[in-house]
Formats: sequence, C-alpha cells, structure tokens
Amino acid sequence: MAEGLDPEGPSAADLDRYGDELVSCIHCGAKIYDQAELCPRCGAIQEEVEGSLGWWVYFLVGLMVVLMLMFVF
Repeated sequence: MAEGLDPEGPSAADLDRYGDELVSCIHCGAKIYDQAELCPRCGAIQEEVEGSLGWWVYFLVGLMVVLMLMFVF
C-alpha cells in the first residue's frame, strides 16, 4: 500500500485518475472529491442545483403577454 494513504480512502491509482481536488458536500459540508456522485459521509447526491429562471425569461413572457393584449384590444 502507498505510504500516507488512508486505508478507507481512495487508492493511489484513483487519485492519479481522478485528481485530488476537494469540494464541500452540498448537504453536510464534508470535504469530498470533486467528481464524487455521492457523499460518503451523508449519502447526498452531488448534483448542481439550478437557480431560478433568469430575468430575461420573465421579461420575454411579460413582453409576449403585453403584445397579445395589444393584439386582442
């Protein structure tokens, strides 16, 4: 076994393959590898949560409503 590696952690081959970049779990905040799909601590799925719709979507919908009302009246 490679010296200094945690026996419960990733192997040296995995570290070479995936890198050793750490990020925080989106649920519990534990440090996990950036390409992990699940947090080994809490089991939360690590997927990016998309934000709300952009302002431009609301603007276009509002513009369409105004144009439709102008066409009808």
